[in-house]
Amino acid sequence: MFMKRGGIFLAMTIIIALVVAACGGGDPTPTPRPQPTLAPTATPAPTATLEAAATQAPGAPAPTARPLATATPTPVLPTATPEAGEPKYGGNLSSGSIGTPVATGHFRLLVNDPQDNISWFGNHSAYNNLVILDTYQESKILVGQLAESWDVSSDGKTFTLHLRQGVKWHDGMPFTSKDVVYSYGLYSGDAPWPQRESQVAWYTENLVSATAPDDFTVVLETRNPSASFVTRMTYYQFLMQPSHMELEELITNPVGTGPYIFDTFQRDISSEWVRNPNYWDKDAAGRQLPYLDKMTWFQFAENTIMEAAFRTAKIQYLGPFQASITANARERFIRNIPGVWLVLQAAGNFGFLFANVPPWNIPEVREAISLFIDRKQVGDVGWKTFGSFYPAYMLPQDTGGKWGLPPEEIMARPGYRYVDTDGNLIDSLEKLEANRDTMVKDPADIARARALLQEIGLEDIGKANVRTQESAITTGAPIAVSQLIELFGKGPILVPMKSFPQYYGDLFQGKFEIAFLPYNGFGADEPYVTTELLRSTSGSYYPILARKWDADVEIDRLLDLQEQTLDFVKRQEIVWDLQRAMLDHPSQIIVFANDSHSAARPEVKNPPPSTSSFANYFQMERVWLDL
Repeated sequence: MFMKRGGIFLAMTIIIALVVAACGGGDPTPTPRPQPTLAPTATPAPTATLEAAATQAPGAPAPTARPLATATPTPVLPTATPEAGEPKYGGNLSSGSIGTPVATGHFRLLVNDPQDNISWFGNHSAYNNLVILDTYQESKILVGQLAESWDVSSDGKTFTLHLRQGVKWHDGMPFTSKDVVYSYGLYSGDAPWPQRESQVAWYTENLVSATAPDDFTVVLETRNPSASFVTRMTYYQFLMQPSHMELEELITNPVGTGPYIFDTFQRDISSEWVRNPNYWDKDAAGRQLPYLDKMTWFQFAENTIMEAAFRTAKIQYLGPFQASITANARERFIRNIPGVWLVLQAAGNFGFLFANVPPWNIPEVREAISLFIDRKQVGDVGWKTFGSFYPAYMLPQDTGGKWGLPPEEIMARPGYRYVDTDGNLIDSLEKLEANRDTMVKDPADIARARALLQEIGLEDIGKANVRTQESAITTGAPIAVSQLIELFGKGPILVPMKSFPQYYGDLFQGKFEIAFLPYNGFGADEPYVTTELLRSTSGSYYPILARKWDADVEIDRLLDLQEQTLDFVKRQEIVWDLQRAMLDHPSQIIVFANDSHSAARPEVKNPPPSTSSFANYFQMERVWLDL
C-alpha cells in the first residue's frame, strides 16, 4: 500500500505469501503440515504444488504491462517484539471485542446476522480448519490442520483430503471423514439463511459432491475447475462442525476439535475458554499444546473503552478483528506501555456506498464525487497515513500482493491523480516517495467535478444524511463528508454514528441513501476474498444492497472466468480486468484502504504474527504468558 515510508514495508513483511504453485501438467504433490515453531523463522518456499493456480509458478514472470518501482524498506514501529523463549504452561490470557454476542456458538457465522457479528472471537479457539495459513512461518504457507495433506487433480476439479487421525471432539467423539462431509453439506446445501457469507455460499453453486471412501479420506468435486479451492479452506468461517450434534446445540454449547473448550458465558460481559487437555497438536519440541490454562474474552461497548482496558492491563491482547487500533491509539500504547508489541497490517477498503435513489443514481453525481474526493487527505487526517489512497480491491503489488492492479495504472486514473509543485503528474512510486508531503490533488479533476454538476444543474443536492458506524475504523468519515460539503454545499451531514449491529441493521433494511463504510477486509492474497462482494448472486453484505442496482453481467462473468483459470499469468490478467470493472460499479466509490495493528502487552509471549484481517490466528495455541 502507499503510505508514508515506514508503514509500507513493515506491512510488506507480514502480507500473506501463498505457496508457489506449478501451472499445468500433472497432479500437485500434497504438503503435510510442518511442526509449529515457537517463533517466526525464515522458511524457504516449498516446491510442492498446493493449489492449481493460487500462486505463481516457480520462475514464471508476473505480467509486466507496466514496470513496478522498488524502494528500500525502513523500520516503523519502535516497539519491542516479545522474545520467544522457553514456553510456560498456565495463566489466563484476556482479550476483548466490541459488541454484544447473542450466542456463544459458531454456526451463526454462516449467516450475515447484523446482531451477531462478534460471537466468534472467543469460540474460534474451539474449532479447527482443514487447512490454515501458518502465520508463524515467514512465507505464510498453506499447511494442513485437520487435513494432513491433499491431492488436486490436474484439471482442478477433484480435491482429495487425507485427514489427521486420532483427533477427538471436545466431548470425546472421534473426528472422521463423516464430519467433513457433514460440514460441507452445511456450507453447500439449501440453507435457510438468505444472508450467508459469500465465501460460504460459494459452495452452493460450485461443489458437486463430497464423499468419504473411508474414515480418513474425503473426495470433493467441483462443477468447474477451481483455482482457489484449497485456499478457501483457510477461510475464518470455514470451521469443521461435529456431525453428531444439532446446530441449535452448537449455538449455545460449541463443541469443536480446537485447543480451547467452552466454559462459561455472561451476556454483555465475557466468555471463558479453558485448555483442551486432549488437543491433538504438539509444538516442535513435542510438548502438548496449548500452553495457556484459560482465555477470557470481554465484551466492550466501544473502542475507546477497550483501548483503556488494554492500557491499564485489564486485557493483554488485541487483534485486528476485535479492535481497530488507530494511529492515535498506537501512540498512546507506545507512550504508556514499555515493551508493547505492535504489528502493522493491511486491513481493508473504505468508501461510499450509494442507494439506488436520486441523486446518487445519477452517473454524473457519482463521477463528480470520485473526481473531487481527496483520498490522500482522508488518509492523512483520518488514518494518519496508515494506508493507501490508491485502492483497487486487491492487496497492492508494492506490499507483496500478487493480484493488485499496477500502481501506475491507478495513479493515472481520474480522481486518483496527484501532481507535484510544478504541476507534473505523480505517476510512479519514485515520484510518490519524493513528493509525498508536497503533492496535491490534480486541479483538473477538481475542475471537471464542478463542471459535471453544472452541466446537469445539480450543484446543490440538498440535505443528505451520511451514515457510518460507531467504530474507530471509520475515522476517515468526517474528512470525507467535509469534502462532500465542499463540493455540494452544506447539505451533506454526518449523522450520529450507530453501534455496529444498529448500523448494519439499517443498511439491510434499506434505511440509508449514502453511507461511509468498510467494503471488505484483506485476507489471504487470493481474489475470492475481496472480489466476490459484488457477485449478483452473493449473500454477502453489500451485494444485498447492491442488488437494488442492476446486476453487473461483466463482473459475474469475470468472477467465474478467473476462478476457472488455472494458469497464474492468465488469471492475473482477468483479475485486473475484474478490478477495473468493480471500480466502475455504480453502488460504491472506494476512497481509502486503511491499515490496522495487533497489540500485545510485554507479558504475552509468541503472539500470532499478524498477516491480514482474515488469517486463522485466534486459536492462540502457541501463546504463553510470562508473569
